[in-house]
Amino acid sequence: LAATILSAAGLLSKSLQSTMPESHDLVPLANNKVHKLRDYAICTYRNTGIWNNGQYPEPPIYGTMLRTKKHKLVAYLNKAEDNEPLQGQLFDMKNDKHELNNLWNSPQHQEVKLKLMSNLVEWETRQELLLGSRGGGKVPGPDERLDNRLKKK
Repeated sequence: LAATILSAAGLLSKSLQSTMPESHDLVPLANNKVHKLRDYAICTYRNTGIWNNGQYPEPPIYGTMLRTKKHKLVAYLNKAEDNEPLQGQLFDMKNDKHELNNLWNSPQHQEVKLKLMSNLVEWETRQELLLGSRGGGKVPGPDERLDNRLKKK
């Protein structure tokens, strides 16, 4: 959203865009100048937002959702016990809009699951390489940028 907001305000430059490589300017999409930016959307959940009696879930929940036009895949990235398979959900959104039939373990849907998991792993790897394990580790924060400007004076 950051690139979209800055673009709509007339403040987005190529150098600013390079500091936030995963943020896309959606203004051309909203103005029907482009049809789509990518084939899927991703959302991550890192044990925030869901509270149970004022407490975070225990054990913590870490997951990533990948959504295409036809499918929705959710992979739970919690630490697994030895030899425990990755847990998740897979839904056919064309035929199961209410997400009632989890196809994660369906033998007939393993090819779709593997394709979506490949996209998800590629995205997660890109995040790690671009931003570092702390998410944003390579991009200086506002205080650091301000400190650098003050040092130049």
